Amino acid sequence: MPQSCKRNPSGDVGMNFTLKQRGKAQMSCAHFEFAPDNIGESETRTLKYGETVRGKGWWCKSETTGLRCQNDSGRGFFINRSRYELF
Repeated sequence: MPQSCKRNPSGDVGMNFTLKQRGKAQMSCAHFEFAPDNIGESETRTLKYGETVRGKGWWCKSETTGLRCQNDSGRGFFINRSRYELF
């Protein structure tokens, strides 16, 4: 976790991951309780292991090792309970 995220005095820190159709994945600190932004969705969707969701120029696949998301540029991120990686 970036040092800037650890400086939150309340200790309530999460991380947002953003991936567009092209370019690098972005990560930012989220100093709030997790509340998903479901524009156009009635509820948060949980992917089962092995399930893939696709959008315009990107995909995310849930695996037993974590969640991997990648775009048309081959860039993306991997996250699980203990680590994250931007690539």
